[in-house]
Order: sequence, then structure tokens, then C-alpha cells
Amino acid sequence: GNSPYPSSFDQLSVGLFVQQLRRTLERVGWQDEKLVFAAISLGAAVALRYNELYPNSAERFLLFAPSTKAEPFPLNLANVASVVAKAGVGLGKTMRHLGLGITTKLPPIFKSLAYLNLIKNTPTYDTPQELKHVHVPFTVLLGQLDCIHTAQAEKWRKAGIPSLNQTIVMPYEFHVTMCHNPARFKLEDIVNAWHCRHLERRRDNNGRKNLRPSNVPTSPPTLDQYKTKNVSSIRSRL
Repeated sequence: GNSPYPSSFDQLSVGLFVQQLRRTLERVGWQDEKLVFAAISLGAAVALRYNELYPNSAERFLLFAPSTKAEPFPLNLANVASVVAKAGVGLGKTMRHLGLGITTKLPPIFKSLAYLNLIKNTPTYDTPQELKHVHVPFTVLLGQLDCIHTAQAEKWRKAGIPSLNQTIVMPYEFHVTMCHNPARFKLEDIVNAWHCRHLERRRDNNGRKNLRPSNVPTSPPTLDQYKTKNVSSIRSRL
């Protein structure tokens, strides 16, 4: 939230976020690690675009109220926002072409134009509508009353994701309520359930579990333990 804005308002985009994510991972030495992408709303587009540019970088996708699916109803809030944003960005570029410095010298106008440029391609953000190349566990949580990125469970099921194992529609949830406090959906329970299923699949043809290496914990860590472990790891690498 405190990162500097780019030098031009039309540089703020999903592509920029993907570049920032890549630089962050390179900074901590995780660029070659398999990642769990837990993404909310616009973050889903960032995660999928990142995986498109850097294949085989994901271990799992966990998406909350995700963008990326086209909205069929023209007056949907995301579609309306896209039309307004494109008009605003077009006006900003015209003012810049005419040499009017208000697009750069007045921070409120610059920030507004940058935000409009970010959302002008909502709700798809130019992400592929078919995800047949994604071969990792994939879970999608949708808000039943979400009027921005609506609960298009059927579209997600038809996206061709080979490993889509859960499409969950949360009853009576709006976009804001889904995004405001995702921790209340108990992410660790979802991850732990996947972890258990993953271990169950590790059976040989005789139905016996393969022996696991000694450094693999017998039970998955709690969310707090996971945070503490990884924060310590990040600090040690900086």
C-alpha cells in the first residue's frame, strides 16, 4: 500500500504486479520454488498471468471471489467499471497529449487515472478463459451474492482445468465480505484437507503408502506455524 506509483498512470496494470511479484520472489530466492497461490479478486488474475509466464511455478491455486471470468450481463458492476475506466484513461491520455500537466502534477488525478488504468480490463484482465494447461490442485471460492465477479461456478467447471477439485459457492456472501476477511473461511482447513488427500494418493500399486522422508512432518503445520516459519525464512534471506 505504500509502494511508489509508476512514472506514468498507464503503467499501473496486472502486468506490473506480475513483474513485482517476480522480483520479490527473486529477492528472497524463491523464483524456482513451487508456490501456493492464495489470491483474492484481482489477485487471481495476477496469479494466473504469473503462472502463464512462468509455467510449472504453482503447487496449488486457492482463489477467493476471483476475477478473470467474463460477465454475461452488460450492466454488471465489473462491466460498467470497465467502460468508465476506459473512458477515463482515454481522457487522461488526451490531456497528456495536449500537454496538460494536471495528469502528472496533481496527485489525486494521477492516482485516479492509474487506478482506472488498472481496472479497465476488468473482469477478465486478459487472462485465458480456458485453463487446460493447469495441472495442479485448484480450488475456487465464490460469493453467492457477489455482483462484481459473480458466482459463475459452471464457467469455472468448463474452463478445462484438469485438477479442479473444488468449486465452492459461499451462501449469502458479497464481494466485499469475501475479500474483507478471508481468514474466517479457515484457509488452513482447506490446505490441510488437500494435504491429506495428496498423501492418500501416494500409494503404490499394492495399496500400501510409500515411506515418506524423515524430514516431512507427520501432520501439516497450522497457519500460524506456517506464517512464523516463512517470515523467519524471508528475514534470513534479506
